[in-house]
Amino acid sequence: MVNMHDPVLMSQLTSAGLTNIDSYLIALAAFQRGLSVSFHRFTSTEEFHFKSDEGYLAELFSVTDGRHTHYFNRTIGDLTPPELSVITTDKHRTKERLQKHGIPVPVGIVANKGQQALVEKFIRISSAREFVVKPFDGSLSRDVRVGVPPAELLSCVQEHPDARVVIEEQIKGDEYRVSVVDGKAVAITQALQPHVIGDGVRTIEELVAEKNRSRVANPVFRYLPLKITPDMVSYLAAGELTTLSVPEPGQRVILSHSFSIHQGGDIIEVTDAVSSEVKEVAIRACEAFGMLFAGVDVIERRQGGKTEVYVLELNSRGSIEAHSYPLAGEGRNNTVAEAIIDRYFPDSIHNRRFPEAVINVKGVLEALQNGLFSSVTLPTLASDWVHKRIKLGPESGDRVLRRIKYSFLRHKLYGLLHKTDTGEFIFDCAGPEADFQDFMKMFSPR
Repeated sequence: MVNMHDPVLMSQLTSAGLTNIDSYLIALAAFQRGLSVSFHRFTSTEEFHFKSDEGYLAELFSVTDGRHTHYFNRTIGDLTPPELSVITTDKHRTKERLQKHGIPVPVGIVANKGQQALVEKFIRISSAREFVVKPFDGSLSRDVRVGVPPAELLSCVQEHPDARVVIEEQIKGDEYRVSVVDGKAVAITQALQPHVIGDGVRTIEELVAEKNRSRVANPVFRYLPLKITPDMVSYLAAGELTTLSVPEPGQRVILSHSFSIHQGGDIIEVTDAVSSEVKEVAIRACEAFGMLFAGVDVIERRQGGKTEVYVLELNSRGSIEAHSYPLAGEGRNNTVAEAIIDRYFPDSIHNRRFPEAVINVKGVLEALQNGLFSSVTLPTLASDWVHKRIKLGPESGDRVLRRIKYSFLRHKLYGLLHKTDTGEFIFDCAGPEADFQDFMKMFSPR
């Protein structure tokens, strides 16, 4: 089992966070079981016909076992037909197909700016007290407006940055992301609104600062701080609070309508705690599209002793990183990525694993960003290879380190040099046993 909090791995994930941790996790699952992994520059070749136009370096990669080769863009692989990715990006067509398969979805319409009569009619026939307005083809919860009262819905649509939006009745309940792979709900996280817990001493502003310190320590959330915004100030004011208010010990103070991690929301691990209905509905949603993998967003509403589960969205390129690194709860290791590679390369399921081996993503990025390489292929970890870590004290000088690096490359070993928080150095390396033993001779006393 991979130690997801291994400091060497965490250092690489920090670098991957500048590109995409999802890509790194799937590539890592393949790499550690001896499959060949190549990272590619942004390309328009047929292999990546399913790619989007917002790619970052190192998010496009291929995996091969020597007989079969598959291509990935983050979490979406080439076994997902391009047309399915297009359909699931269209929120309206997605809802239509789900409804045809008897899967509950929120009541809503698609409207363009200027279609005032259509919006007014929807308000009249709806009994909802609050609505959600979101981009017709957006992602990552960007520009999503929640908790919009009927009196403000028209102006919200007119002021929205997108010309075409989806308007839905807001359903109150618990929101989940279910990662479904090959008909199984592999991992589930719950989205929580931005909040702080009072201690009777510190202000809301101080509690937000404290919470951000924990987010910085998480490779997924380090670039997604909880920010005090005008909307947050207005939300607090509605509850007669300000950022200088001091909540009572244990008091939970919600800071926003939004559940999005990009607006300070939390993600917690709940795979073993959710109802079977949540898993079943998410699996049925994937089956309705024939999707091998998807991140299915659902909301579970409980009222009158009855549980109802609604599908909000299907993400054919759904993020899996928070399953490994939630803000609370025990992460699911690299389970989702492993399940995806299992499905693409079933013959590799019983391959020998190198659970401590890491991908030197810094090296990959440097090679791709200099423009001289169209792709970078990692060495394949053969079953008779060894993986070792060599620790050196902080007293090791630059001359010694350069000598070790030179010898490292001369022996054609793969790996990286990691400097710990205490100033020590760790050489993470893999290669044939004979080459490694020859390399180790330089540490023997003469």
